[in-house]
Amino acid sequence: RTGCRDSMPSTSESDDFRRRSGPGRPHSTGVIEATGLRKNNGSRGGVRMCVAVCLAVVSFLLGIGATLGMLWWYYAPLLEETQENLKVLVDAKLSAADSANGSEDSLYKDSSHVRRVGHGSDPDQTAVNDLVPGTPEDKSEPGRDAAQLSEQAEMLKANLKKSALANAALQAQLEEAEQAVSKLKHDLAASKVQPPSPASPCMHSSVADVLRLTLQGNQVVQNPQSQKWAYVTMAHDTPGKETYLIRALALARSLNRLSRYPLVLLANATRWSDGTSVATSFEALGVRILPLHPIASGDTSSTHLWAVSDWRLQAWTLTEFEKLVWIDTDAVVYRSLDWLFARPGMWAMRDDTSCADHGSEFSLGLLVLYPNTTDYKSLLELAGKFDTADSGHKSQSLLSTYFIDVHGKPLNLLSSVEASHGRCLGQASSPYINPDGSTVQGYWSTPAFVHRSGGWDSVGYDNVCFSPELSKQKYYVGVSILNACQFNPLAAYWRTSLCEAVMIAGIRDPTSVGDFCSDSCYYLGEGAACGGRLNATLAYPEYYAKTKGMPEPEVSGRPGQP
Repeated sequence: RTGCRDSMPSTSESDDFRRRSGPGRPHSTGVIEATGLRKNNGSRGGVRMCVAVCLAVVSFLLGIGATLGMLWWYYAPLLEETQENLKVLVDAKLSAADSANGSEDSLYKDSSHVRRVGHGSDPDQTAVNDLVPGTPEDKSEPGRDAAQLSEQAEMLKANLKKSALANAALQAQLEEAEQAVSKLKHDLAASKVQPPSPASPCMHSSVADVLRLTLQGNQVVQNPQSQKWAYVTMAHDTPGKETYLIRALALARSLNRLSRYPLVLLANATRWSDGTSVATSFEALGVRILPLHPIASGDTSSTHLWAVSDWRLQAWTLTEFEKLVWIDTDAVVYRSLDWLFARPGMWAMRDDTSCADHGSEFSLGLLVLYPNTTDYKSLLELAGKFDTADSGHKSQSLLSTYFIDVHGKPLNLLSSVEASHGRCLGQASSPYINPDGSTVQGYWSTPAFVHRSGGWDSVGYDNVCFSPELSKQKYYVGVSILNACQFNPLAAYWRTSLCEAVMIAGIRDPTSVGDFCSDSCYYLGEGAACGGRLNATLAYPEYYAKTKGMPEPEVSGRPGQP
């Protein structure tokens, strides 16, 4: 170390040397030392530079990573929220389409196929996959590009629009099909009922078509006994009148509703006043028409009416039937009477004018009989010898004498809740009983069969409500004009049966029925042929004083039209 120090100049010596050399006189030894120092300093600066660059790169990369992390942290929830909003939009569109379509199981069509929406383990995702072509079956990743979601949303809107147009087209086709079916039904009904009926006096023609179609199922009776059992009645009218034929229409319509068995009508007329065939019109109601022949009973003293009444004996000639139930046309069948066919023996309604339900006489208004040619001939022979002093009850007396006195066959009488006269309504014992044994309050005893409605206490008014004659129904009391049949519980039922039957039968203008079937005429008295106003009730003083009134035909000098 000493040698080294001795060889190196001292500070004073160096300074002296630099002074001697002076500027512009470089010394070789000084140049070498300065160059060596610069080389060492350059090596160290390069290392420092490399380290600085590396640190800068690492910092840059870390900054990018941090930025990306922050972006991920910020935008990932937004993407998930966008996806949820898209699902809500899909659900809303599907609900709107289902509501317009009327079904939860709507069909949506895309460019290549039709898929059904609303099925699968994930209904929401399935709906999106079905509506957006190319969407994968699994749920979308949160990082899905927003542009792709926007594109799929647009495709969804387009498909929904196509679906709405397709639904509108299907709805139009459905309406056209319904119109075609309706026209087909109308043409079918018109082809089966001749002649076709124009404007209805009772109701719209389309209602008549519906009634005809409804009755087609009643034309064929399914009961095995239908070929052996039947109802039978008679309609005899003088030329120019249709009184009994009209009543037979109402009876036929009632049996349409309540019975499984056919009706046989013995009639002397072949055409209605409008030219319609009687057989064709009643055939639409399931009624079989047979000709009514005069029967010579040997009685020359009876009136024409009761002589015709004896013609009902012709029912005993209908031996193709095992059992028949005779029903007069001036009656209402309010409940089914088919149970009469199952009862053995002969049955008839009680002819109890006192409404006490204990009379021993029977009425021919309702009678169970067994056709037999031997009985028919014997009845004719007895009729020729029969005492006709009581011509008004000749038929009843004839049958009573023949079956009870001669053959010892009793005629069983029905109870008043099974068959009764209209004037006895409300008198029968009700079958509706309370737990304590008392009768349920109210009107609960309407008979299954009601013969004649009753009416004002005078000859010619004992059946005012089972008839279309409005003049006999109008009742003048004090200052009020009433339709008395609006106070009868069965009058509206009989009227409805008649008016429906007229339309089903296709009769255009039966005598007096058009006005009778008009609600404004029947209930309000409106119309030139209806006789003027009607009151729905009467004045209190007249009601509480029980003021007597009179039917319109009995009123002299009745007021004119208002």
